[in-house]
Amino acid sequence: MERPAAHPRGRPRERGLVGQPTGEPAPPLPQLPCGDRHLSRPSAEAHVTRAKYPRDGLAEAAAASRSLVDLLRLLDAPLGSPTLRYVSGRLDHYGIDTSHFVDEPLPSREKRSYTRELLEEAAANSHSVREMFEYLGYPPDDSPYGHVRKKLDQFGIDTSHFTAGRRYGPGIVPAETLAPAVARSNSLAGLLNLLGMVDNGAGRERVKRSAEKHGISLDHFVGQGHRRGLSSPQRKSAEEILLLKAAGSQRTKTAHLRRALDDLEVPHRCAECGIGDSWRGKRLVLEIDHVNGDRLDNRRENLRYLCPSCHSQTRTHSRSRRTGDLLRPVK
Repeated sequence: MERPAAHPRGRPRERGLVGQPTGEPAPPLPQLPCGDRHLSRPSAEAHVTRAKYPRDGLAEAAAASRSLVDLLRLLDAPLGSPTLRYVSGRLDHYGIDTSHFVDEPLPSREKRSYTRELLEEAAANSHSVREMFEYLGYPPDDSPYGHVRKKLDQFGIDTSHFTAGRRYGPGIVPAETLAPAVARSNSLAGLLNLLGMVDNGAGRERVKRSAEKHGISLDHFVGQGHRRGLSSPQRKSAEEILLLKAAGSQRTKTAHLRRALDDLEVPHRCAECGIGDSWRGKRLVLEIDHVNGDRLDNRRENLRYLCPSCHSQTRTHSRSRRTGDLLRPVK
């Protein structure tokens, strides 16, 4: 009975089924051109990386193989159904020609039985599912991780001591590394920086889990708002803002001018009509006017608050940026 090929994720394409042998002898390995040279089986083995199966390497390896199973051998990949399905999907996704492939079944393998007793013993002597396979003498790269995880849950086997794996995240940071770094830090961000780790959610969760496991207190950490209520070290004083700037300089932001005037406790009141920063119960935004029209002259005596109505009546209101009078004082 023939075994259907795995349905590819990418573009569907017809090719031979992988199943029982057809009885026909396998064709000899061809010497295939690759640029100005010919690709042999050893060169294909050297060209393909084991982990990621890139398009070019997979294409050369497929050309030097006679079947899907033979391709797995060439890639030094586990001879199992999951790997076969994955590589088959990659071939279809990349549109790599496999019309020369013949049917070849996967080699028979010894059936494994994961009993409660066996898994309990392996889990007690391991810190990850991978270590469990190593403890049992099974190759970690060709073992059913998902099946064993389901069995562990089904049997209720304790894995709280596991420190690595997909479900358990990266390994625990050793206490001799973590403790001094915690003592020298006052935040998670600082701790991750000292440890040379990326400051993201996974990194923060890892160090918190490690600290909990080793019994290291993080109570002295001040948290995200440790500078709340404090001025920024880069904040300029009113004296540094309210001055005459050199010609050609950029204008000072209005928000900075407002903050400087607030630092000097200048009242929020129109210098012409005396209205405050509210009108008929609603907020009124007072505008900052440069008395002499020079937008670079931010000296205190050249700045005043005006309401929008009074400001619109001044000679310096909304002066065109395209005229030569942009920075020329009004006489």
